[in-house]
Order: sequence, then structure tokens, then C-alpha cells
Amino acid sequence: MDETALWVDALQHEDVQKRWEAVSALAAAADAGAELAAAVSALARSLTDENPHVRGKAAYTLVGIAEHGGDIAPALPALASALADESEVVRKETVWALYCLAARGHDLGPAAAALAGVVAQDPSRSVRANGAIGLALHYLNVGQRDEAAALLTHADGNVVFGAAWAHTDFYRRVGERDGFGALVRRVRPGLLDIGLRDGIAGSIVWAQKQGLDVSFDLAVVRELLAQAGSDPVAQAPLYGLLMRLPG
Repeated sequence: MDETALWVDALQHEDVQKRWEAVSALAAAADAGAELAAAVSALARSLTDENPHVRGKAAYTLVGIAEHGGDIAPALPALASALADESEVVRKETVWALYCLAARGHDLGPAAAALAGVVAQDPSRSVRANGAIGLALHYLNVGQRDEAAALLTHADGNVVFGAAWAHTDFYRRVGERDGFGALVRRVRPGLLDIGLRDGIAGSIVWAQKQGLDVSFDLAVVRELLAQAGSDPVAQAPLYGLLMRLPG
């Protein structure tokens, strides 16, 4: 039996310390880019572990698997349920795992309704913001553009941040220059649209850290800056955005 199988078996051990050691070992393997497809179902079950630290680490490990290109779609129903976890740490990791799925074009199905509830009501700002990334991407993936666009004008700036990040991700993935250009043009000077501006920038910076090509994003922003000419009102938000971008 290989190490992964041993760790997977240990996730069901009656001793919480053994379960913690097992999930921690799987998390380290996920961070290192190991192939852990065989562990996804067991990690999904661990999202209901009685210990919140084990639950949080299980969600974290699913994120690690997804960020290294693994398929965590079998865990989708369990992730949907984990959105209601009492632990903020579990909810933070869960919304990011759902974002990872949506970023690869997955339809989140019934999890989208639960995610909408989190975006509307979760007490954590980061959970709402990251939840909005996954929710808006889900809407865009399934052709519900009006629902995604509505999040860009939400009263909660954290939700606007997430929606802007999602739209930027989506437009980059499909190569939609007009859509991304229209999004960038929505940014106004000063603090009025800080969530919108920082969400766009956040998506680009994160994509670059993940080794993705962001030349599409940078080219559109610079093209809009050139079109702005010497108009300081048009230039200001674009320079503000560029200051937050790589390159």
C-alpha cells in the first residue's frame, strides 16, 4: 500500500491526532503538486469531521489539489454543505475551492444557491469576497451574465471586489476584449470604485503568480490609457489600476 492510501485510510481513524496527521500529510503532498485523485472522496468526507481543524485542513487540501490541476469535482456536494460550517476557516477554504472549480469552467450546480447565501450573509468579509468570485464565475460559465453583472453593483464592496475578479478571470479565459475593456472603463477616480479596481488587479496579480499569461489584460488596460489621451479624469483610474499590476 502506498503512502497516499495509508493517509486516506487514516482519515477515518478514531483518534483525532491520527486524522490530523493524515490530513496534514495529504495537504503537504497537495502543496508539492502530488497526484491525489484517489484522496478526493476521502477528503470530501473529512469535511464533516467532528474536529474543525481536520475539516479546515481537508478543505485546504482540496484547494491545493485544484490549484495544481487536479479534479476536485467529486467533492462538490460536500463543499456545498461545508459552506454552512461554523468555522470561518473551513468556510474560507471552501469558497476558494469552489472558485477553483468555477475558474476551470465548472457549473457549480446546486452549490451556487448555497454560495449565493454566503455572499449575502456570511459575517466574514473575506468569505463574502471570495465567495463572490466563485458565484460570479459560475453565473458567467452558465451564461447568466445579468446575474453576474448585478454583483458588480452590489452594496457590499467586498462582493464588488469578488465580482470584478471573476469577470476579469472570465474575460481573460475566453479572450473577450470588449467585455474586459467595458469592465475597466467602469472604474472611476478616487475611492468610489476601490472594490472594482482592486478586484481587477487582484485577478491579474493572482493569475501571474499562478504562471498564467496576463498579456491580454495588460494590453487592454494600456490600450484604454492610450485612448484616454491627455484627459486627467480618464487617465487617473487607469494609472491607479496599472500601479497595482505586474510589469
